[in-house]
Amino acid sequence: MHKPTLLMIHGLVGSLDYFEAGARIKYADVRTLDLLGYGDLRDASSAKLTLRAQTEHVASHIASLPDPPVWLLGHSMGGAIAMLAAERRPVHVRGIINVEGNFTLKDAFWSRDIVAKSLEEWFKEYRAMLHDVPAWVTRCVVEPSEERVTWAASILEHQPAETVFAMSKAIIEETGDPAYLDAVRRVVELGVCRT
Repeated sequence: MHKPTLLMIHGLVGSLDYFEAGARIKYADVRTLDLLGYGDLRDASSAKLTLRAQTEHVASHIASLPDPPVWLLGHSMGGAIAMLAAERRPVHVRGIINVEGNFTLKDAFWSRDIVAKSLEEWFKEYRAMLHDVPAWVTRCVVEPSEERVTWAASILEHQPAETVFAMSKAIIEETGDPAYLDAVRRVVELGVCRT
């Protein structure tokens, strides 16, 4: 039996590899990738860290996969990128699974909080999160079990604070642009979006 391809797109922090999705999801060929500025691509210039640049990165990756069309699963910021990638390459996308996705500017509450700070204030806050991961997990209203703290540490270490700040700024600027909502509307009208 042929398994559909599921490409998972991570959110503002971390990759989606931390919980070994490929081992847990048996019905699909699970793929993940690092967005620009994250993981192996952390050296990407902050000038390139926009939703549109991330969309081109994801769209190129989708086109390189062996068996399109694929399902996209986007978490948070990854949900916005998945929507834009589906608009960019509709014939390569079978459907979208949006998990807490940033459909509109109203959904970007953490990004709004981050960009309201100076870069120096954000760096200080990010260092504190890295220094005391259990406290950060608790502030996220999650019971800090050993497994969750390990996962959270992996998520926080996946990108520099500069990337999170730049992408937060991009989320605020780009999801507030009427052209973004028009793109989301076109994807929904194509019928590929599943929430």
